[in-house]
Amino acid sequence: MTMLYLAVVLIGTALLSLPFATASGRPAGLMTALFTSTTSLCVTGLVTVTTASYWSLFGKIVILFLIQLGGIGIVTAAAGIAMTLNMRITMKSRLAIAAEKNALTPGGMAKLIRFILSATFTIELAGALILATRFIPRLGWKSGIWHSVFHSISAYCNAGLDIAGENSMEPWASDVTVILAISLLVILGGIGYPVYRDVITKRHWKRFRLHSKIVITSTGVLLLGGMILFWVLERNNPETMGNQPVGIQWLSAFMQSTTARTAGFSSIPQSALTRASSLLVITLMFIGGSPVGTAGGVKTTTFVSLLVNTRTEAMRTHEITVFKRRLPVEIARRASTIVLLSSLWCLTACFIISITDPDINFLNVLFEVVSAFGTVGLSRANTAIFSAGGQLVLIATMLFGKLGPLTVLYALVTKQKFDSEFKQAEEHIMIG
Repeated sequence: MTMLYLAVVLIGTALLSLPFATASGRPAGLMTALFTSTTSLCVTGLVTVTTASYWSLFGKIVILFLIQLGGIGIVTAAAGIAMTLNMRITMKSRLAIAAEKNALTPGGMAKLIRFILSATFTIELAGALILATRFIPRLGWKSGIWHSVFHSISAYCNAGLDIAGENSMEPWASDVTVILAISLLVILGGIGYPVYRDVITKRHWKRFRLHSKIVITSTGVLLLGGMILFWVLERNNPETMGNQPVGIQWLSAFMQSTTARTAGFSSIPQSALTRASSLLVITLMFIGGSPVGTAGGVKTTTFVSLLVNTRTEAMRTHEITVFKRRLPVEIARRASTIVLLSSLWCLTACFIISITDPDINFLNVLFEVVSAFGTVGLSRANTAIFSAGGQLVLIATMLFGKLGPLTVLYALVTKQKFDSEFKQAEEHIMIG
């Protein structure tokens, strides 16, 4: 699967390198095309050029196609096309889809694919129709429809790429319909498809699976908590939301809390955030959204698994429980592995960029790296100021975040060991 994503990135790079992919008619530089192709497929949103003015209509269509492909998943999209043509999905393909969607087993992949495709296109269409009510009156029919479709797909796929201009959604910060529509699309894309199925089929909280309960609860806590903290930290900052009416301040705080977890749209300038707010954004970006959706980060369920595991250790009990259900020990082990690998990757990326770009403020470097890992797209600094070496590190980080730490780990460790009846002698060590 790793090679498949790399192949699509290269195809996207080739298409964006064509002369008619840019508004000027001159071929884009290799690094610009490669970075844009990667950020589009990885649904990140970090850019080295302004999407609205640099790329032609053809270039924007290529970007939108890569966003849609990255949001659905390459393997899932290919399987959907195969099913449309009445082709059989092999067991190898089912395993690849399960790996792409972080599913535990390859069972039920055909139903999952149908549900993913139908839910994706239905929600994106609904989002485009809502946005059209605001974009068409201001931009006209042709441009208004195009902006509505592009931003609906980008928001639902949690890409954060926009064609609004250099200031993203800042010109629309006081438009309640646009901000809430984009925020809702981001949330729906980030909670994951299994939650949809529980809400639609089971319709009652008590009947929901544990996964859905954790996702809904953690998403609500992070959104609400982030919104309150952003409002408290930024309400008196004239460079962000200090000059806005109180109602718009809360709207901006909600948008910031929503987009920080994986989307990349911004209604306030990120470079003007206080250090406390920047640290809060970094934390939310690292956690990200939920599994089997379009979001990045270590995921909400991973974060909750670590929290309940810590609670179990503090209470010195043997069972890891949440919502009156016991979590398998291997879940906590996988969660610890994901967070450790993610932290090591981000620290290593920051270390390398601190060498390649020593003049860039470290907070901006950390912000950019975690944004790339979480496939968020928010930036305190202009991504274009990073050197070619720094941009290559960000490209690798975007791919790492999109594929997932465990997928990359399994791809690197080709030799697999299987459990046997023979056990090594056990011996304790002192930790902590």
